[in-house]
Amino acid sequence: MPKKKQHSEWVITKGQRSRWQKEQKRRRIVIIISSVIISIVLGLVIYAIYDSQVAPYSKTVLKVNDKSFDMNDYIDMLQLNGIRVISPELQADIAGTVLHDIMPASEKYRQISAELGLAVTEEEIEEKVQEQIDLLGPSDDNSDETQPTPSDEDLREIFLDSLDTRGTSEKEFREQIAAALLRVKLQEHIGDTEVPAEMPQVHIRGLLIDAGTEAATAAPDTTGTPSATVTPDEITSPVTSGTSAANNEIIKANAEEIYNTIKERLDDGEEFAILVEEFSITSYDPELEVGDLGWMPEEIAILYGGEEFASEAFGLELDTLSSPIPTIANTQFWIIEVIEKEESKVLEESTETYLRSKAFDDWFTEKSNDFTIKDDYLDAEDIAWAIEKAL
Repeated sequence: MPKKKQHSEWVITKGQRSRWQKEQKRRRIVIIISSVIISIVLGLVIYAIYDSQVAPYSKTVLKVNDKSFDMNDYIDMLQLNGIRVISPELQADIAGTVLHDIMPASEKYRQISAELGLAVTEEEIEEKVQEQIDLLGPSDDNSDETQPTPSDEDLREIFLDSLDTRGTSEKEFREQIAAALLRVKLQEHIGDTEVPAEMPQVHIRGLLIDAGTEAATAAPDTTGTPSATVTPDEITSPVTSGTSAANNEIIKANAEEIYNTIKERLDDGEEFAILVEEFSITSYDPELEVGDLGWMPEEIAILYGGEEFASEAFGLELDTLSSPIPTIANTQFWIIEVIEKEESKVLEESTETYLRSKAFDDWFTEKSNDFTIKDDYLDAEDIAWAIEKAL
């Protein structure tokens, strides 16, 4: 039986190994170059997407102390503030208000509330949200008995759809509600701290007189003879001639003559209300008697007639006519009389509301000086882009 022919073992020669190694090296180089090219292309694509779709939204638009807000936050706030339902000519103004006023104020409320330990609960937020939902239901006066009454679930769905129309999520709306509630809590906190329930007050009645008129015979007399006595019927023609100094002298003379006339008629027992109707140029609360200015604490008196008015009011004896009290308008002056005084009187509701609001505004303005605000990141083109995206 013939023997099988044995094959000799395959041996790679030195030349073959060299060619194979060169081929492998070329393949690796091609793979590396291809990978680099693909990476560069992918990088350019990703950068283009980032530059056009991501970077603009992540751009900082506002900083309040260490808290930053980006374009996404800004667009959300534009939608929350109804940019979609505002006429185009007003959109830029609203966008500026949102950026420079609304967003910084909301963040100030959050930071100050945190310092004071004030917080808003989810229950309080839900209550306010429910109030908004309830407004969508039929009112008692405008209900149609032929139509089925929408359920709470239906009303909530309608509400969420309305938010969606504005480009706003429920989460964003609830955050806005929380910011508004924080402001209310801050107002209450400062009002309770700064405004007592009772204050010294005076009950005033008065007349506001315009002395910028002259009687027919009341021009300055340079001969030394006294001018004619001014009566209400004669105070008709405005001062329009002569130098400013001459006019001022006429005004001063008129004020003195009018004051003397009023005082004499009061001393003769004439009704204050009659003199008010003849001489006074101001309107009065229809719920009070003519000429009655009501009860005032000192701060309201200052608001009403200025520092001199308040000083006179709180310094007068009861039922004593004040001297003429000039106003900012140099032709006008007050004549007042204090008819009641109390060292501690409960504030009227409207007065208390005003004082609490003013106390908060003054306090918040001063507190705002402690904040560092940077809101100049955007130019007009950036704001226009944000409006476009919000729409």
